Amino acid sequence: MTSARSGRTLEQWSEEFVGSLKKQAEADRADNVFAYNRLHKKVVEALKAILNAGPRGRDVLENLLSHETPQVRMWAAGQVIKWDPDKAIPILGHLMVDKLPDETAPMERVTIRMGASSYLEKHFGIRTYDRNELIEPLRAYGIDVPRRPEQPWF
Repeated sequence: MTSARSGRTLEQWSEEFVGSLKKQAEADRADNVFAYNRLHKKVVEALKAILNAGPRGRDVLENLLSHETPQVRMWAAGQVIKWDPDKAIPILGHLMVDKLPDETAPMERVTIRMGASSYLEKHFGIRTYDRNELIEPLRAYGIDVPRRPEQPWF
Protein backbone atom coordinates (compact mmCIF):
# COMPACT_ATOMS: atom_id res chain seq x y z
CA MET A 1 0.00 0.00 0.00
CA THR A 2 1.37 3.38 -1.02
CA SER A 3 0.58 6.57 0.83
CA ALA A 4 -0.91 9.13 -1.54
CA ARG A 5 0.69 11.96 0.45
CA SER A 6 4.27 10.82 0.11
CA GLY A 7 4.50 7.87 -2.24
CA ARG A 8 5.90 5.75 0.61
CA THR A 9 4.74 2.21 1.19
CA LEU A 10 3.56 0.92 4.55
CA GLU A 11 6.81 -1.00 4.85
CA GLN A 12 8.80 2.18 4.26
CA TRP A 13 6.76 4.02 6.90
CA SER A 14 7.40 1.15 9.31
CA GLU A 15 11.14 1.36 8.63
CA GLU A 16 11.00 5.14 9.14
CA PHE A 17 9.14 4.65 12.43
CA VAL A 18 11.62 2.11 13.81
CA GLY A 19 14.68 3.88 12.45
CA SER A 20 13.63 7.25 13.83
CA LEU A 21 12.95 5.77 17.26
CA LYS A 22 16.39 4.13 17.31
CA LYS A 23 18.07 7.38 16.24
CA GLN A 24 16.02 9.27 18.80
CA ALA A 25 17.36 6.95 21.51
CA GLU A 26 20.90 7.70 20.33
CA ALA A 27 20.15 11.43 20.43
CA ASP A 28 18.79 11.01 23.96
CA ARG A 29 22.01 9.25 25.02
CA ALA A 30 24.07 12.07 23.47
CA ASP A 31 21.86 14.71 25.12
CA ASN A 32 21.18 16.16 21.66
CA VAL A 33 17.82 17.85 22.23
CA PHE A 34 17.65 19.36 18.74
CA ALA A 35 18.07 15.97 17.03
CA TYR A 36 15.71 14.31 19.52
CA ASN A 37 12.94 16.83 18.77
CA ARG A 38 13.50 16.66 14.99
CA LEU A 39 13.27 12.85 15.14
CA HIS A 40 10.15 13.04 17.29
CA LYS A 41 8.37 14.75 14.40
CA LYS A 42 9.44 11.92 12.08
CA VAL A 43 8.22 9.30 14.55
CA VAL A 44 4.81 10.94 14.80
CA GLU A 45 4.53 11.36 11.02
CA ALA A 46 5.40 7.71 10.42
CA LEU A 47 3.03 6.53 13.15
CA LYS A 48 0.16 8.51 11.63
CA ALA A 49 0.86 6.98 8.22
CA ILE A 50 0.93 3.49 9.71
CA LEU A 51 -2.35 4.05 11.54
CA ASN A 52 -3.93 5.50 8.38
CA ALA A 53 -3.21 2.18 6.63
CA GLY A 54 -6.07 0.59 8.59
CA PRO A 55 -5.92 -3.13 9.41
CA ARG A 56 -2.55 -3.59 7.70
CA GLY A 57 -1.11 -0.76 9.77
CA ARG A 58 -2.52 -2.29 12.94
CA ASP A 59 -0.81 -5.57 11.99
CA VAL A 60 2.49 -3.71 11.58
CA LEU A 61 2.18 -2.20 15.06
CA GLU A 62 1.20 -5.53 16.62
CA ASN A 63 4.27 -7.13 15.06
CA LEU A 64 6.44 -4.41 16.62
CA LEU A 65 5.32 -5.40 20.12
CA SER A 66 8.19 -7.90 20.19
CA HIS A 67 10.83 -5.54 18.77
CA GLU A 68 14.17 -5.50 20.57
CA THR A 69 14.11 -1.72 21.10
CA PRO A 70 12.11 -0.68 24.19
CA GLN A 71 11.02 2.63 22.62
CA VAL A 72 9.57 0.79 19.61
CA ARG A 73 7.65 -1.57 21.89
CA MET A 74 6.35 1.34 23.99
CA TRP A 75 5.13 3.40 21.04
CA ALA A 76 3.57 0.37 19.33
CA ALA A 77 1.88 -0.85 22.52
CA GLY A 78 0.59 2.66 23.19
CA GLN A 79 -1.47 2.34 20.02
CA VAL A 80 -2.32 -1.36 20.17
CA ILE A 81 -3.86 -0.87 23.63
CA LYS A 82 -6.70 0.99 21.88
CA TRP A 83 -7.92 -2.08 19.95
CA ASP A 84 -6.30 -5.06 21.70
CA PRO A 85 -5.44 -4.24 25.31
CA ASP A 86 -4.67 -7.87 26.16
CA LYS A 87 -1.74 -7.76 23.74
CA ALA A 88 -0.45 -4.33 24.76
CA ILE A 89 -0.88 -4.24 28.54
CA PRO A 90 1.75 -6.91 29.31
CA ILE A 91 4.26 -5.15 27.05
CA LEU A 92 3.70 -1.81 28.76
CA GLY A 93 3.71 -3.38 32.22
CA HIS A 94 7.03 -5.09 31.61
CA LEU A 95 8.53 -1.85 30.28
CA MET A 96 7.60 -0.26 33.61
CA VAL A 97 9.24 -2.86 35.86
CA ASP A 98 11.74 -5.00 33.95
CA LYS A 99 15.43 -4.23 33.59
CA LEU A 100 16.12 -2.12 30.53
CA PRO A 101 19.19 -2.65 28.34
CA ASP A 102 22.47 -1.55 29.91
CA GLU A 103 23.05 1.13 27.27
CA THR A 104 19.80 2.88 28.22
CA ALA A 105 20.59 6.37 29.46
CA PRO A 106 18.89 7.78 32.59
CA MET A 107 16.56 10.10 30.65
CA GLU A 108 15.68 7.23 28.29
CA ARG A 109 14.63 5.17 31.30
CA VAL A 110 12.40 7.99 32.46
CA THR A 111 10.85 8.36 28.99
CA ILE A 112 10.23 4.63 28.60
CA ARG A 113 8.89 3.97 32.10
CA MET A 114 6.77 7.12 32.29
CA GLY A 115 5.47 6.62 28.76
CA ALA A 116 4.43 3.03 29.51
CA SER A 117 2.89 4.11 32.80
CA SER A 118 0.96 6.94 31.14
CA TYR A 119 -0.57 4.66 28.50
CA LEU A 120 -1.61 2.22 31.23
CA GLU A 121 -3.00 4.93 33.51
CA LYS A 122 -5.07 6.29 30.66
CA HIS A 123 -6.36 2.83 29.75
CA PHE A 124 -7.32 1.98 33.34
CA GLY A 125 -8.77 5.44 34.05
CA ILE A 126 -6.22 6.30 36.73
CA ARG A 127 -6.03 10.04 37.21
CA THR A 128 -4.20 10.27 40.52
CA TYR A 129 -0.65 10.07 39.13
CA ASP A 130 0.03 7.43 41.79
CA ARG A 131 1.66 4.62 39.89
CA ASN A 132 0.93 2.30 42.80
CA GLU A 133 -2.63 2.36 41.44
CA LEU A 134 -1.36 0.10 38.61
CA ILE A 135 -0.35 -2.70 41.01
CA GLU A 136 -3.71 -4.49 41.04
CA PRO A 137 -4.66 -4.07 37.36
CA LEU A 138 -1.27 -5.37 36.23
CA ARG A 139 -1.34 -8.26 38.69
CA ALA A 140 -4.23 -9.62 36.60
CA TYR A 141 -1.74 -9.84 33.70
CA GLY A 142 0.90 -11.61 35.78
CA ILE A 143 3.04 -8.51 36.26
CA ASP A 144 4.34 -7.85 39.75
CA VAL A 145 4.63 -4.12 40.23
CA PRO A 146 6.43 -3.39 43.48
CA ARG A 147 4.83 -0.84 45.76
CA ARG A 148 7.05 2.22 45.92
CA PRO A 149 6.49 4.95 48.46
CA GLU A 150 7.23 8.24 46.72
CA GLN A 151 10.17 6.89 44.70
CA PRO A 152 10.87 7.51 41.05
CA TRP A 153 10.04 4.62 38.72
CA PHE A 154 13.31 4.67 36.87
